[in-house]
Amino acid sequence: MKIKSKKITCPGCGADLRYEAGMLRCHYCSYKEQFSQPPYALRYKPLQRFTPTLQKKEYSCVSCGAEFSSDAAATLCPYCKTALLGEFLEKPKPLAVIPFKLTHKEALQRLHQHIKNLWFAPSAFVKEYKRASQLEGYYLPLFLFATKVFVRYTGERGEVYYVQTTRYINGRARVVNERRVRWYPASGSVDLSFRDLQEVVIKDEYVRHKFTLQEAKEFDERFLSGFVTKEYQIDSLLAFERAKAQTIARIEMAIRADIGGDLQRIHHYTREYYDEEMEYLLAPMYRLSIEWRGEKYDYRIDGVNGKVEGERPYSWLKILLFAIFIASLIAGALYLFERFSN
Repeated sequence: MKIKSKKITCPGCGADLRYEAGMLRCHYCSYKEQFSQPPYALRYKPLQRFTPTLQKKEYSCVSCGAEFSSDAAATLCPYCKTALLGEFLEKPKPLAVIPFKLTHKEALQRLHQHIKNLWFAPSAFVKEYKRASQLEGYYLPLFLFATKVFVRYTGERGEVYYVQTTRYINGRARVVNERRVRWYPASGSVDLSFRDLQEVVIKDEYVRHKFTLQEAKEFDERFLSGFVTKEYQIDSLLAFERAKAQTIARIEMAIRADIGGDLQRIHHYTREYYDEEMEYLLAPMYRLSIEWRGEKYDYRIDGVNGKVEGERPYSWLKILLFAIFIASLIAGALYLFERFSN
């Protein structure tokens, strides 16, 4: 679908202004303009089914005239790198955005600090990692869910008691306290409430990360300038089903507390979710992918707190040499102990 695209024009040189840590900044003439929005208070609404159409957007760059397609609501021209603002085609549209607080330079610094802490990483991989500068800033579509759940369960409550018994240790009889458990049937119900269950709703990509919701601001498209901005790509009801997995640990903890006793066994429980609500906003993430020896390693940096997440390879040679080094230290210590203890 052909859309209208635009850029935020720099009053100094006519280039594009990009959002950077509380301001709009021109990367050509260094023009700066402070920019912010009021904090956003989450406004949950009843859960509805929203199914994405996954329409491609046809962009026409306002700087170089190039035409290209993208699924993003804001992006960079692949030819001249102008920051373009497009349109949101899916409904509903986000009402809030968590703006980037880290600049591209600061995110790179966090990444390089992460490199220094990579124990046993192959040297060639570390060199490739250090050369990486193509960090891309993304606003990811984030669904939030709030719900209540009524749980019925069956299980057992364990009561610990001790009995005295005689054991023979090294040929000598000793009286010891032996731990035993009496089990009693248990059943009941618990009622729980959950809020701010987070699901990044991008197709074919599972992002388990907790964003800082307190940093959310009222939506303004100027926050998006300079970043690739994705629309949601997963049905809202499917996203809610995925979010339910985040409730399991707390549900089982609540069941065990309700059973009481010293030990608990959970045999079976049912969950009935009700009063489901949802919210939709955009969350900031820097991303980097490295191809190394036929494998792809993805790294993500939280655009607010700088937390780095990602997989990494290991050098088994380094691990082996370290193990040999530790074994040598232990052997040397034992040799000295035996020599000087006689």
